[in-house]
Amino acid sequence: MLVSACFVTGCIKSKALYRRREFLENLLVFISLLETNLRFSGSDIFTLISASANSDDMRYLIVDSSQTDKAFSELWNANVSELPNSLALKGEDKKLLTDFGSELGKSDLEGQIKHLQLYQSMFQRQLLSAQNEIAKKSKLYKIMGLFVGVSVALVMI
Repeated sequence: MLVSACFVTGCIKSKALYRRREFLENLLVFISLLETNLRFSGSDIFTLISASANSDDMRYLIVDSSQTDKAFSELWNANVSELPNSLALKGEDKKLLTDFGSELGKSDLEGQIKHLQLYQSMFQRQLLSAQNEIAKKSKLYKIMGLFVGVSVALVMI
C-alpha cells in the first residue's frame, strides 16, 4: 500500500506539469480569440473577455462587469490571484497574467493589438518551458515515487 501511495503521489506531481501546459495552450487560444474579437467588435473589454473565454480554464479570468466601482485591472488582478492551485501555475506565469491584464483596455485599437501580440509571444515561451519541463520531469516524478515507496517498504521490512 505504501508503494502505491508513493507512486500515486509521483503521478499527481507529473499530472500537474500537464495541467500547466494545458492552461498555457488555452491561454494562447484565448489571446488569439481576444485579438480577433477586438479587431471586429466595438465592445468593451468586459464583453470581449467573456466572449473569448471559451474553455473551462479561462472562465477564471472572466471579469464581472457589474462591479463598476473598481477598475478592470483591479478585477483582473483579483481573478488571477484566485486562480486555483490545481492549474499548477508558477509565480512567473501569474506575474505575466497580472501584467497582461493591467494594460488591457487602456489604449487604442492598434496599441491593444500590439499588446496582445507581445504577450502572446511571452506566453508562447512559457509554453515551451512547460513542454521542456514535462519532457525532463514527468517520468522522473513517477519513477521517484515508485522508488521511494519501494525503499521505505524495504526499510520497514
